[in-house]
Amino acid sequence: MKPKKLTDLIDIDELKSLQNKFAGATGMGCVSEDLNGELIKSNYIADFCIFTRLSEKGCSRCKQCEHADIRKAADSKQMHISRCHAGLVNFTAPIFVNGDYVGAIMGGQVFDRQPDIEKIKELAKELDIPEGRYIEAAREIPIIPRKRIEGAAELLSVTANMLSEKACEKFNAEARLQEAERISNAKLSFISRLSHDIRTPIGIINNMTDFALEDIGNKEKVQDDLMKIRSATKYLLSLINDVLDLSKIESGKIELHPEPYTFKDFMQYLGTLIQSMCDEKGITFKIESEHVVDPIYVDKIRFNQIGMNLLSNAVKYTPPGGTITYINDAVLLSDTQARLRVTVKDTGIGMSPEFLKKIFAPYSQELDNPLRDEATVSTGLGMSIVAKLIDLMNGKITIDSEVGKGTTVTWEAVLPHHIDAAAKDEESAEQKTQAETGKLSGRVLFVEDNEINSMIADRLLEDIGITADCEGNGKDGVSRFNHSPLGFYDAILMDIQMPVMNGIDAVKAIRKLSREDACTIPVYALTADAYSDLNDKLDEYGFNGLLLKPMDRASLYTTLSTHMKKT
Repeated sequence: MKPKKLTDLIDIDELKSLQNKFAGATGMGCVSEDLNGELIKSNYIADFCIFTRLSEKGCSRCKQCEHADIRKAADSKQMHISRCHAGLVNFTAPIFVNGDYVGAIMGGQVFDRQPDIEKIKELAKELDIPEGRYIEAAREIPIIPRKRIEGAAELLSVTANMLSEKACEKFNAEARLQEAERISNAKLSFISRLSHDIRTPIGIINNMTDFALEDIGNKEKVQDDLMKIRSATKYLLSLINDVLDLSKIESGKIELHPEPYTFKDFMQYLGTLIQSMCDEKGITFKIESEHVVDPIYVDKIRFNQIGMNLLSNAVKYTPPGGTITYINDAVLLSDTQARLRVTVKDTGIGMSPEFLKKIFAPYSQELDNPLRDEATVSTGLGMSIVAKLIDLMNGKITIDSEVGKGTTVTWEAVLPHHIDAAAKDEESAEQKTQAETGKLSGRVLFVEDNEINSMIADRLLEDIGITADCEGNGKDGVSRFNHSPLGFYDAILMDIQMPVMNGIDAVKAIRKLSREDACTIPVYALTADAYSDLNDKLDEYGFNGLLLKPMDRASLYTTLSTHMKKT
């Protein structure tokens, strides 16, 4: 947002009053000039200057002198003292708002020595002004010592600074208001789009559930219905996660957890998804690996998130028949560090220079791009999340794009690299396989007020070999544990938000029980609130860890495997 002209930021009557006060205090003339060349006059204008400006030639000369003085003052960003074509001394102080010139205030219209009457006569003749009256007007102009003129110029410079501050305050206030309105409108638009994006998968889930019930006797149809339900559910969860991720990042509550990651594993995860998306749309997908350094240490979830956002955007905004290229380029800097540079190029609709300036702002979308498909749905959160995640990695991202000529996104970061990490990665893969297929032996107390969640958990726990006893609130959970034999339960899974007694109060009550295993039994918090600060207070409340809903088999296995026997 560029500053407006001076008179949009300073009230004209206030400006005239200030000029009159200056003129009255110094005995000199004072005027202001706006960006468009409009003069804001005070009551102290010398007749000599009025007569001069009544002449077309005289007015032109005065304007030339003013514009030259203003240019010099604006270029130097300080007071400029000069002598006009008629010999009068003037001084000009520029007014800036956030570094941008918005106008000037000028003083003077005085002589610092006796006027050259012969020159005045020549000027009167040249400008077609009555000689006698022109000479009389020249003699009425005060003759003021140069030192006093310079003092007045200094005063005007202070006045200009004051006007700059005042104009800056108003401009910044208006800018903040406009930004607040923009954000408010963007949020309203975002909520509208988010409502659409949420209702769409919910509609799919509702309808496909009805279809699954109708198709209950046809195994193939039921499987297809359930796969569509799963797909819609995953999309819905990813959408919610995007909103939560942005909130976490902006509040500084997100942390990176680096672990070994190979280019092959990344492409196995992401390449298949993107290739499928490109095939559906008739887009060519290319993978170019100029240099690979394996493995690098990154937060796999966040690294995948960056890649998925950039590539899915490329698919979304590239018409059928286009091409998307993923370029991986890594350089080994030392035995412990590598520089990774990732480039995603597409032949899509591109973006305007104006939109590129705000592409990383939350909720931003170029809805007025003439090539954008009206059916394209987006929350406008992806690039904001990407930029913030890359910033968390101390990396940088650049975008080169032009409407109709595609987009190139490049991001790079220096990441940890260890030669011996491959073995750890293999160990991690083995652990992941165990989490997906392994079995445990033990018993847990599951405290949850939602019956469906209890049923789901019971089935998941049963699938990994664990027996679960369920209670519907914290009070009953405490009682169930207190009346159980010593060592009967291997762990407790405790929901946080429950009636009668919540999970936090319940675990505190358990820890205070007078039985040997009250302080040692592992208790894990269950919550669907991914944005709470519970994770920071687990020890304080008495929990051993946290499980985020919706739960899955792998997370349950990984969490409980440290407390139970593997079979």
